[in-house]
Amino acid sequence: MSMERQDRQPQDDPPRKGVEWVPGNVEGRQPKLRKDKLREGADAAPAASDEEVARRRPLGLRILFWILLKSIVPLLLLLSLVGGLYVGYAVIGDGPKGDVWEWSTWKHMYDLIFSES
Repeated sequence: MSMERQDRQPQDDPPRKGVEWVPGNVEGRQPKLRKDKLREGADAAPAASDEEVARRRPLGLRILFWILLKSIVPLLLLLSLVGGLYVGYAVIGDGPKGDVWEWSTWKHMYDLIFSES
């Protein structure tokens, strides 16, 4: 690999504001951030427009979406457990459909399975 090729910024990476390609940084091929470039007025990020501020969701709604996003897997697991219990007891096992939701049914099953005989 020639020396001039090492000193050039890769062609497939578009230049970014506040980032300068440092020659000789071949190992990781990572550009180094220059903080003084970010402080300049010309290279600073533009302020958010009125349209972007208006489209942003309220804090309470963002928190609600975050909670729903984090809890979707446990909710789906719980739903599949309840559905599996119903199908296994009422459909496959031919038990009474109303007994599926009674605690005494599952306590009796637990006692049958784990009883010392």
